[in-house]
Amino acid sequence: MSKKCLKCGYVRVDSDIELAPEYECPKCGIVYSKLERAVGKEREAAKEAHVSDEDKINSIKKRSAEEREDRSFDAQFGEENDESILTRPIGGKANYVCLENEAGMYRSVKVGFSWTVFFFGGFPFFFRGMPLHALAWIVVGVLTLRLSDLVLMFIINKQTAHYYLENGYKPVGKGWDEAKRAWGIRASVIVGEIGE
Repeated sequence: MSKKCLKCGYVRVDSDIELAPEYECPKCGIVYSKLERAVGKEREAAKEAHVSDEDKINSIKKRSAEEREDRSFDAQFGEENDESILTRPIGGKANYVCLENEAGMYRSVKVGFSWTVFFFGGFPFFFRGMPLHALAWIVVGVLTLRLSDLVLMFIINKQTAHYYLENGYKPVGKGWDEAKRAWGIRASVIVGEIGE
């Protein structure tokens, strides 16, 4: 798909799908449909005011640059920069911890209760890369008429963390004090920023 960005003039190629979704310009990050709507509205207004298309596009570029500047200021100095989303408590007591393997791949695991098991039984193990665990818990769930899922909801995250630790992942970041107590883990934690 070759689509030209009205803002920066970049022509999208098929390999850009790795950089940005189809609806977004990989160079400037603007969403095509939003820009096209804005240009359409400004064209209608320009017909009334007899303003050229170039002036409209330049005004959109200027507003977009101002918005981007505001976002970068918020990212540098706003409250969101204090903690990573993987280490910040979400919704009260919920806490996610992060693990990293030798290849630099990260996995996050929630400390506490799992609602996905409440609704889907052992299937979340498939998405966590643990198919044997999934099959075992699905069979047990069928045999116990899903009563075993009431137990699994409370232990799936512990099983997942132990599985990752046994398979080469190392604990990284904050939040491991609570996790080690809850899961009975004695691993040392590498304190640092994610992605260093």
